[in-house]
Amino acid sequence: LHFTACAPKELFPAQELVEAAKGLAAESGGSVTLTEDVQEGAREADVIYTDIWVSMGEPDSVWEERIRLLRPYQVNAGVMANAKESAIYLIKIGEDGGTDLEPIFGGEGNTAISYSCIQMRDGWIFVWATDTATHTTTLCGYDMETGETRALVEDWHTVSTISLRGETLYWFEPVVGFFSVPLEGGEPTLLRACDPQAEYGAGVYDDQYLYLSTSIAQLDALGTVPEERRGLAIYDYQGNLLQFIPATEEARHYACLLSTPEYVFFFDMDSSVLEPCWYLKKADVASGTAELIPVE
Repeated sequence: LHFTACAPKELFPAQELVEAAKGLAAESGGSVTLTEDVQEGAREADVIYTDIWVSMGEPDSVWEERIRLLRPYQVNAGVMANAKESAIYLIKIGEDGGTDLEPIFGGEGNTAISYSCIQMRDGWIFVWATDTATHTTTLCGYDMETGETRALVEDWHTVSTISLRGETLYWFEPVVGFFSVPLEGGEPTLLRACDPQAEYGAGVYDDQYLYLSTSIAQLDALGTVPEERRGLAIYDYQGNLLQFIPATEEARHYACLLSTPEYVFFFDMDSSVLEPCWYLKKADVASGTAELIPVE
């Protein structure tokens, strides 16, 4: 982990703390850097995180000076443009945060609605909105450009995985099928029904494919998926099967961990450590020659 703290010198941590942190970071190949330069601090960052203006317990008298010092360090479009294109922004929210936050979901006083599973896709934020009184869930979307919130799919099943391509939202519901719905609204379209016995497991979309692992450990006890159908099924967005990679004794229980433009990595579900154990080359999927390769 390479950590950079960006702040005015008046608010730098104590030097002995900094030296101790640098020593610990060096042991794992990481680093700790302090800078007053906002652009330099955000350069090629994976994650940008801001703290609150004033810590809990500090007197009100520090507010004016603290805001004067920290105002040049606000996170804006210019700062985010200096980070990696894939960078995410995290903000600490607290009663004494000093930041007026406007809810994009909720805020209407209906405490029966619970929001969960927040996902961001190409300028949209998607959440599951569950009515705890009726035990029903609706998939809602928020357009970050227009500020509009929409209810997209009612009777939403929370085991589904989603992907956004253009103005169409796609999702896969294990055992049920592959679906799509236009963002402007309308009834969902069933693109293809699933084989209720074989197409069951953990599915994850990336920018090109859906990866369905029918070899997850939980299915051993259920015994629903035939042995010859245990493995990794790779589909396009319409639900067409492109390739099936059978499970082996070496790669028995696995699921998708992360995807990059060139590779997809999988973790071993029998391990207590969440780390890549196998990968495949995405370029090989089109030709049907992709294989799970052990991570050396």
